[in-house]
Amino acid sequence: MAAATRIYVVPDRLNPKAAPRLVRATYRHRAVMHVAQDRFGDTHIAKQDELVRLISAGVLVESAADDDMPVMPIALDAIAA
Repeated sequence: MAAATRIYVVPDRLNPKAAPRLVRATYRHRAVMHVAQDRFGDTHIAKQDELVRLISAGVLVESAADDDMPVMPIALDAIAA
């Protein structure tokens, strides 16, 4: 059975005059990721040389909070089976 989807409004904070995006997704973070892929490049784990170069250039390391990430429900009857 396919997961239920909703249509999320994803506004552009850097350009408030731009029309917001409407994205059908199962979760909010998937809608944001879909829009972010248009603006940002390939996300990957930083290589050692990249870290040295970027931190030396003054780029700060940001921490992403998991507070707004949905928790997947666990069907208890599936565990018991």
